[in-house]
Amino acid sequence: MGFLYGDLLQAKQEIAVRLNHVEKKYGPIWEIIDRRWDNKMKTALHKAGYFLNPFFYYDRQSEMAEEDFMEAVIECASVMYKNNIEVQDNIVSQLSYYTEAIDSFGTDMAIRQRKVATITPDGGPCMELLQRT
Repeated sequence: MGFLYGDLLQAKQEIAVRLNHVEKKYGPIWEIIDRRWDNKMKTALHKAGYFLNPFFYYDRQSEMAEEDFMEAVIECASVMYKNNIEVQDNIVSQLSYYTEAIDSFGTDMAIRQRKVATITPDGGPCMELLQRT
């Protein structure tokens, strides 16, 4: 799910690039995308998935800080764990480990894996891992 939001942002940028950043050309296309996107993709769940996807997060930290992505994570945690305040508090207190790449998020392996493809239904690049588990 974290890829949907990020890929849509990338697609919009690619449209602008291919239309030479002429807003008169890409603007109407972006408006169509945004109208549909606002109804379907700009939910707390999609924003949280985008924020928590290291593939996007660490390259776009300044963008993420400007919008309400952190609030989306907190909102999702409060809904998913509505009867467990302790888990909610743990999630919020541990977010800085992720955002600042502390402990396991900052290891060499974790940093290398930020841009690795995810597991696909057919195993894709992770076939060996799936066969061993």
